[in-house]
Amino acid sequence: MVEDIDATDVNEIEITFTEDLASADADAFTIQLEDDATEEIEVLAVSIDADDASKITLVTEEMEAGYDYVLTMDETVFNKDGESLSDENVSVDFTSKTLDLADLIAPEDITAFLSKVSGDTSILLTWTESVDTAGDLAEYWLYQSLDGGVSFGDALKVARSAEEYEIEDLTPGETYTFKVTAVDENGNESEGVLTTVALPETGPGLMLMGALSLLGAGAVSRRKKQL
Repeated sequence: MVEDIDATDVNEIEITFTEDLASADADAFTIQLEDDATEEIEVLAVSIDADDASKITLVTEEMEAGYDYVLTMDETVFNKDGESLSDENVSVDFTSKTLDLADLIAPEDITAFLSKVSGDTSILLTWTESVDTAGDLAEYWLYQSLDGGVSFGDALKVARSAEEYEIEDLTPGETYTFKVTAVDENGNESEGVLTTVALPETGPGLMLMGALSLLGAGAVSRRKKQL
């Protein structure tokens, strides 16, 4: 049934079967460390190759690079005739992807990282790519913080060709700190560069205060004329 199994990344496995598949769920697969069955890796998603239905890709939690694992498949994997590919659990061994130890150095950080208010609820970030990332840069990771860079939320992945990014739907009056890091194909991530910008307060309350201020200025002007 299983013709080949290949760990294409530390969180991705490609399996080739001897026949085309119709369906396969993540729950049908179990991955355990060969030397310690209590160490289990969760399968997060399964996709059947659109061009070759005999191939599927499993997206998993991150595995230890270069370690030996055992993948077990139950009877809920079906071919195009609706037949199970296994009457009982079938196990195959594989080795997780080994990282290229020759490259443990992250790409150089960007330079000229600037931020400016581009709208009531938006900020435009711009930067210059480092000259030393040519051929090594895979993508940028953009982080956002509301506490001055003490803590950041999850990274937003930005294309390697980008030199600007607009953040929208922000809160007027808040101060935001952004960090951009450079990441290569092996997952090496640079330290990152920060920029901070504050959005001005907006809204009906401020508009009313502004209007009252103008009215007050007009009254003062009229009184001066009367004098």
